[in-house]
Amino acid sequence: MVNDPANLRTATPPAPERCASAPSVSASPASAAPTSAQSTSMPSGLRLCVAVPTFRRPEQLETLLQGIARQTLPEAIALEVVVFDNDVRPSAQAVVDAVRAWFPFSLDYVRVAQPGLATVRNAIVDYARGPFDFVAMIDDDESPQLHWLSELVRVQGLTGADAVIGPVPQLIPDDAPRWLRAG
Repeated sequence: MVNDPANLRTATPPAPERCASAPSVSASPASAAPTSAQSTSMPSGLRLCVAVPTFRRPEQLETLLQGIARQTLPEAIALEVVVFDNDVRPSAQAVVDAVRAWFPFSLDYVRVAQPGLATVRNAIVDYARGPFDFVAMIDDDESPQLHWLSELVRVQGLTGADAVIGPVPQLIPDDAPRWLRAG
């Protein structure tokens, strides 16, 4: 939940390699009934916001949104994906408008004209406070594993943690500076 940061409990889901084979993760479509392990460990009736800060990376943003579109969640979890464009021009709006035609979840666009990642992350927290039970952030240069979101929700349900974190592979373009590609 979007809570007081001073009282946070954190948890980390298993590494992606283990997520795919964990017995409580279902490979079935989201419309299928959850397994008993899922129904006891994955909260239902939740409003979840996936927030995507972006800055002038339309191709990577579209790739990321394709990865989010493949996520599976129980039907009882209401998912809204919001792209937070940190550009004085609405450079990501065309991508969001085009993707909205085939995107399986609610997709919204917010422009944050004041520059800086901290400004965008603060705007995300302000946006998510109130209407959402949880917020997940993923950057436009990352690629979610197939069960990324369901694992975050499942681990939160098992632990009751206020914050759950986990690895997400970064997408680094071939033309990126050498220092960035080297890690």
